[in-house]
Amino acid sequence: MLPVHRSSRASLELLGQGVVHAAGIHLATTDDDAANARAARTMLGDGFALLRFASWDEGLAVQPGLSARSVNALVRGKLRWIGREAGAGARQCQDEILGQRPAPRRLARDHWGVAEAVRCGWADVGVCLRLVSEQAGLSFLHVRDEAYDLCFPESFSADVRLKKLLELLRSPSLRRLFAALPGYELSRTLESRSL
Repeated sequence: MLPVHRSSRASLELLGQGVVHAAGIHLATTDDDAANARAARTMLGDGFALLRFASWDEGLAVQPGLSARSVNALVRGKLRWIGREAGAGARQCQDEILGQRPAPRRLARDHWGVAEAVRCGWADVGVCLRLVSEQAGLSFLHVRDEAYDLCFPESFSADVRLKKLLELLRSPSLRRLFAALPGYELSRTLESRSL
């Protein structure tokens, strides 16, 4: 398996072009559980399926010295934000948090880039996963839970490579590892569903 790190929408584009066999996406939230399916259907059309693997805690990675106790206080403060590119689930979260405020000028490619920018003092705050924020030793404020789905062509469901990946995702040892990670909750069923 060769993982390629891309935003949710970029991953779906690569899947639609046939460059990858599956795409991980996280655009769905507790308030909008169908967002992953809608995005995949809009970008790919019919013939694809989703498998809910987990949900994770997304929020704000914050410099440990900042005393802000709420998301609203961080938004109102005069802080340096590190942003995410359009098409990322974190960008969607960022846009909801910031509302009409201008988006940050400086962008990070992924959650680790956000955490690194905050950890090194290049930014004060940015949208990030709890796991990555804690690994970087940063403070974290919860914003929402996001569903992480694996999207793949239904025609690929009999392929041995996908079967092995699903076998790995369902394995007790991998599930124990993920269950021990901060901010992750694994899906109970791991059943695929058509778009």
